[in-house]
Amino acid sequence: MLVSEKNSNDNNNNNSGVVDVLAAIFTVMCYNVLCDKYATRQLYGYCPSWALNWQHRRRHIFEEIHHYGADIISLQVEKLFAVVWS
Repeated sequence: MLVSEKNSNDNNNNNSGVVDVLAAIFTVMCYNVLCDKYATRQLYGYCPSWALNWQHRRRHIFEEIHHYGADIISLQVEKLFAVVWS
C-alpha cells in the first residue's frame, strides 16, 4: 500500500510548500514452527497428544496466519539439537 503524506506546514490552499512523500506500508509476520519429528510426548509431556498432532497444529497455524493477514510471512522450522560433550 502506498500512502501520500503532505507537509503539515501547508496552512493555505495553494501548493507552495507541499511535499508529497510516498511511503510503503506493509506488515511482516515471523512464525516458528516446531518440526513434526520433535513434537512428541517424550519432549512435551505436559502437552496433550491431540495438540501435538501435525494436522491439528497445521490448521491452527494457518488460521493464525490468515487472522493477522501479513503482507510478508516468514516460516521457520524449529529443530531441537542436543549437544553432547565428551
